[in-house]
Order: sequence, then C-alpha cells, then structure tokens
Amino acid sequence: MRLESVEISNYRQYKDVFFDFCTKGSYDVHIIWGKNGMGKTNLLNAISWCLYGKEPHLSIKDRAKKKINTAVLMEAIDQKRDKCETKVSVKISVDNKQIIFEKRQEFKAVRDPFEYKPVFVVTVIAPTGNKVLTDTESIENLVRQYLPEDISEYFFFDNEQLDKYFISNQGEKIHQAIFNISQVNLLHSMSDRLSKVIHDYQNDAGSKNVGIKELNEKKKKAENAVVSLKDNISHCRQQSAQAEAEITRCNEYLAGKEGVPEKEKEYQELAAEIQSKEKELDGCMDECKKFLREYKILFSLYPRFRQTLELINSKERDGQLPPNIDPQFLKKMLVSHKCMICDREMGAEEEKNIERLLKQLNLSSSVSHLLVKIKSPLEDAVEKCRMYPERKRKLIHQELRITKELEVCREKLNKLDAYLKNYQDKDKIRELHEQRSKYTEIKKKNDENRIKFELQLNDAEKTLREINTQLQRAIENQAELKVLEKQIKFAQKARNTVREIEEEMMADTKSKMTGETMEIFQQLDWKTETFSHIELDDTYELELYDNYGYPMVGACSAAERALLALSFTLALQKVSGYDSMLFIDTPVGRVDSDNRLNFASVLKEVSKNKQVIITFSPSEYSQEIRDILEPCASTYKELKTTDESEIYIESR
Repeated sequence: MRLESVEISNYRQYKDVFFDFCTKGSYDVHIIWGKNGMGKTNLLNAISWCLYGKEPHLSIKDRAKKKINTAVLMEAIDQKRDKCETKVSVKISVDNKQIIFEKRQEFKAVRDPFEYKPVFVVTVIAPTGNKVLTDTESIENLVRQYLPEDISEYFFFDNEQLDKYFISNQGEKIHQAIFNISQVNLLHSMSDRLSKVIHDYQNDAGSKNVGIKELNEKKKKAENAVVSLKDNISHCRQQSAQAEAEITRCNEYLAGKEGVPEKEKEYQELAAEIQSKEKELDGCMDECKKFLREYKILFSLYPRFRQTLELINSKERDGQLPPNIDPQFLKKMLVSHKCMICDREMGAEEEKNIERLLKQLNLSSSVSHLLVKIKSPLEDAVEKCRMYPERKRKLIHQELRITKELEVCREKLNKLDAYLKNYQDKDKIRELHEQRSKYTEIKKKNDENRIKFELQLNDAEKTLREINTQLQRAIENQAELKVLEKQIKFAQKARNTVREIEEEMMADTKSKMTGETMEIFQQLDWKTETFSHIELDDTYELELYDNYGYPMVGACSAAERALLALSFTLALQKVSGYDSMLFIDTPVGRVDSDNRLNFASVLKEVSKNKQVIITFSPSEYSQEIRDILEPCASTYKELKTTDESEIYIESR
C-alpha cells in the first residue's frame, strides 16, 4: 500500500496545499522539510483526522484552537459569509486500485466558531469501475481493511513514539498488534461466532428444559462477568503502561536534579525567615531607642529623686506626714454606716474614731499630702535606675542573638542561591516531580486493581466452568435433545479447533517475529557484535539481550530504540503479509548526533522495498543527512510561510 497524495484546504496552518508522493528511481523515499511550527506534525494530524476523526499529535498550543484556518475564518467573518469549510483528502493505492478518502467539515463564521458534523466520502477507482461510498458502515469497513486505526501507529510514527516504543510495559500493545496485523483476529471472530452458535443451540435446548434455560441465563451472566473483568484487566495494564512511560520520561529529565524542588522550598523558607528576623531586629532597635530616651530622662533627674525621697522618709520617721489614707474612702464608710474593709455594720464608737481620723487628715498641710502621694512613683523611678545594667544587658544580648541568626540565614541563602542558579528550569523540574508522583500513584492504583480483577477473574472462570459442566450434564440427561447435543458438541469441537489454530498461529507468529525482528535489526544496526537475540515472553513483553545475556532495551540509546521499533514494525508487516507505507515525523529528534547518519542510512535502505515519508526540522536535517537522502529522494518539499498564517510548499 502507498500513500499517493494528500490535499488540504483550510486546515490549521494550511490554506490550500497539495502533497504528491510519486515514485522516481529505485528509492521510494520522500522528504518534507520545515522549521518548527510550519505544520509538519499537523500534516500527520490532518491525515489522522481525515481517516479516524482524531488529532493524536496536537501540541498543547494547537489543542485550544479550532481546525479551521484562522485567516480563512476571519476572511469569512469580514465578508459576512455564514460558513467556511475545512477539507482533507487522502489518496492511497492498494490491490490494483486507488482509494480517495475525503472529509469535509463546516464551521459557523463567528469568532468562536460552531462545528457542524463532518461529511466523510470515499471514492474507489478500480479497473472494474468506480464506486462512491457515503454510508458510515461501508466507509468504516474500508478504513478498517486498509488503514485500521488500532494499528495506525505501525505506519504513522512521530519521534516520541519511536523513543518510547519499548521503554515501558508494552506487552498488551504488542500482543494486540500481532493479533490484528497477522489477521488472527479473523479466527477470533470465527471463535466468537461459534460461541454464539453454541449459545443459540443451548437456548434451543433450554426452551424444552427449564433447568437448562436457567443454567443458560447463569452462563450468560458468568460469560459477561469474565469479559468485563478481562476488559478491566486490559485497561489497568494500559493505564499502568502509560503511567510507567510518563515516570520514565520524568526520570530521564530529572536525572541529577532530584534535590532541586526541596532546595527551592528551603530557599523560600529561608527568605521568609530572614524577612521575619529583619522585622524582629527592627523592633529590637526601636526598643533600644525607647530605652535610651527613657534613661536619659531618669538619669538627669536621679539626684532630685533621691533627695526628695530621703526628705519624705525623714518626715515619715518624725511623724510629720499623715497616714496614706484616702479621705473619700472614709467618708463613704460614714455615709453607709458600714465598714468597707470587713463588710460589717459600724457602731457609734467606730464612727467617732473615723470622724476623728478625718479631722486629723483635714488639719494636715497640702504639701504633706503631696509628699505622700509622690513617694511611690519616686521609688519606682529609683528602682528603674538601679535595674539599668540588667535591662541594658538583656537588650544587647537580644540584638546580638538576632544579628547572629540573620548572618547564618543569609549565608545559607547565598549558598542555596548559588546552587539554584545552575538550574534555569526549576519550574519544569518541580512540575515533573509532581507529575512523577501523580503517575506513580496512578500506576500503583492500576496495578492493585489489576491484581484484584485477576483474582475475581479466576473465580468467575471457575464459576463459568462449573456452570458449563452442569449445563452439559443437563443436556445429556435429555434423550430427546440428542440431536442438539451432537450439534453443540460439533460446534464446541469446531470452536476448540479454531482456538487451537489461533493459539498456534499466535505462537508461530511470535516465534517468527522474534527471529525476523532480530534479523532486520542486525542488518540495519551499526553495532553488529553487541546484541545476541530478542525474546517475546508469555505476556508479549519484548526484550533485547546482549552477547552476555543481559537485557538491554532500557539501556539502549534513543537511536537504537528507534531502530528496534522500526525493525519490529518491518518484521510484523513481513510476517503478517500486511504491506504498508511508513510515515515518520522528525525521526532523529531524540537521536544523538553520532547515530543520526546511521539512522538516515537505515531509512534509505528501507525505502528500496517500502514507501517512506520523513519530515525534518532544520536542527535535524544536517548537510550529512542531506547528502545521504536527497540524491535518492523521489520528492523533496519545503514548507514555507509568508506571513506566519498560511503555509505553502516549495518542491524540488
């Protein structure tokens, strides 16, 4: 199968472009070159959208945009048109005929355009006559026959797929690929059909026997439970595999950068602590200033304080001062006739004593009262002067402590700042740490669920076997159901035979796959003496071993992983007889410079027997790669733009 052409109208960067992939010479290799953002990957997305209605390779930036070309949409709005249209047409040649897949989609001409339902039409051009298909079922059958979506990644690649092809748990994916491409799925469909026939026969028997009918109902529920659990297990494995791939991606980027988020957090905490300490030091300095102002006044008045206090004490000793009693307090007691100290009624004698005391107080001079009143504040002032050394010592100690703590924090902060300046991608490192934790939890959860479902599956299969045994016995006990019994046994035997053939074909295909993949890998690899063999275990996990018997997939370079993925795909197509083209987007983006030339040479060799379409960015398409590929290229197309809103093609 060959990809003959792709025509794109008003799809993302593309306004009106036509890619033709005609063959010239001995090599069926085609080169598409363009700077980043020119639409190389979106060519792959356009093909995928046309065939499957999906855009699996979109960048984060493009996901927020509609498929319709922005300039075309704006032009339609300016011209007050009601709608505008996106169209992608993909033409292939296969089995002595040409098939044109064409998908159109209209958009409401407004700034946030409404998407109308796409229209998908297929035209088959054959020697026996042309045919146009418009019904969904016929189109889906044709796509499934020649470009099935579930194995599309075995003919449409991007560099990330090549890099991650075998880097994590991919057993389920490889098993499904072998299952579909080698067309073992046809036998599986036959087995399912025979199971349905058996079920129908058993239902027929059940209509004549209530017990059998009830058993059939139980069997159907048990079979549905088994299928559901298998689907759950498959889903968990896929989720675990995806999470493992993301964990590996994070680990590869974070190698040597593990402590950066913790250091960044420590830096922020230290910065906050320094700010707090600086405020504390400012408060301490304010307290020192207040202390100095207070003692400047106290020390200037200290001699007068002492003289006045000595005078008061002298007069007290000589009995020249009245007792320190509040006259108002005594007057309240006389008015209430109650002692306000012990809270009891006073007698006439007690009230006379209070009146006498009031009289004595009234006869005392105002100066004497003033001296009594200021004694306590003077004593406080003298005591503060006495405590001056202790208060001074505490303030100095507090200031020294805070200053020392600030110096230590600033020294730590400077060291952390010097360390963190080595990493300009701190935000990305922190983000990848968080992603790794998230995907680790996802993988753990799915692994736990898978184990739980596997245990439930064992119980469900055991229950199903018991029901089948009971059902078989119930049917055998019915003499009038002998004919049905023979038919059921024949169908069961046929189904078992089909399943055995299916298992044999899978085992044979797996065996051929390992040998063929290794043979192609050794033919294409530049390290012919390094690797010894490839194995696919019972769970279809692929492993590459070196000459010492050590597994090497995880230790391979990006170039070797990509080459192994390419070898596996070529082997799978060869063993199954499914001959398809290869479309590889930026294949050497993750390959180191030393191995890029080897990889380019490999793709050139592959193009002798298979159509190979390759897209390159400027950083990948070195002069050395040009020298290898351009002399043998059937077509060379450069993607260019005039105003960054419309892409056009310049061919050589």
